[in-house]
Amino acid sequence: RAGSCEATCRCWSSVRKEVGLSTFEDHPRNKRRPFEQGALDDLGNELCRRGRNCEDLGCPELDPQDPLQVDGRFNIDGRQWAIEHCRIAYDQEMVSAERYAKKVLAAPLKAIAAEFEVVLSLSFYPPRRGRREPPPVDFYDDVRKRARVAAKSGRNDLEKRCQIYVRSGPPEVSMSFLTADNPLVASQLMNGLKDPLAHKRDRQLPPAKELGLAVLLLLDQVHDQSRDALSQWLFSHETLRQVLEMLLPSSENIVDEVWLRAPDRSCLSLRPADTPVVADTPVVADALDYLWH
Repeated sequence: RAGSCEATCRCWSSVRKEVGLSTFEDHPRNKRRPFEQGALDDLGNELCRRGRNCEDLGCPELDPQDPLQVDGRFNIDGRQWAIEHCRIAYDQEMVSAERYAKKVLAAPLKAIAAEFEVVLSLSFYPPRRGRREPPPVDFYDDVRKRARVAAKSGRNDLEKRCQIYVRSGPPEVSMSFLTADNPLVASQLMNGLKDPLAHKRDRQLPPAKELGLAVLLLLDQVHDQSRDALSQWLFSHETLRQVLEMLLPSSENIVDEVWLRAPDRSCLSLRPADTPVVADTPVVADALDYLWH
């Protein structure tokens, strides 16, 4: 182990070449997307900064000879680790739901705004649906009917599922989409993480444990410019820990460490926690609850 922080910090990007390990640039079949590579590099740099010897040994899920389906194999202090990277984004159906809402509402609302010479502003949570589920036709039929009544009367309709604001002015329509159907940040985290983490818990991570590797989960708040899904950033670290405990209970030993890459690309440890977690901490009301009503 390097004796100084300076010597340790330099090792992440260069040690692979020094010890003769192949780089991803040399082997295109093992090349990660730049976003994922950047996330693992930030993690590796932080591990090295903390004095842990860390080497990136490759990307198993892109290597046909590797039995694992994870984003990385690291050698950390002489032990092999399986590294799995997961963005903390809003639910996977969000983008398609918003596109569908624009598709079915844009033209009718513009016609209503033009007919009554008003500005219509709508705020609502577009209903989600699975691939084989029918579209929410009744919901959008109701929105169109209510928008027409509101435009004709000139009065706002603030029913919770879809709030419709009306004011006089040159005809115009705007739609603001809520990112969750629940005001609690913990619920939004649960909606965004439950499916991805269930897949990792049930399919991706057990083989690594069976092969004797330790498992590190890297959660990521940084926005991926190549993806439409937005990152979540309103939660506290304690709220994230509570959600993680529900999805990946510590008692089941599914993962050995959980880290978080924050929006500024700094990395911190959630499990074990960098900061002490006080037992029996009273539950604090979620601040968004006051903004929702």
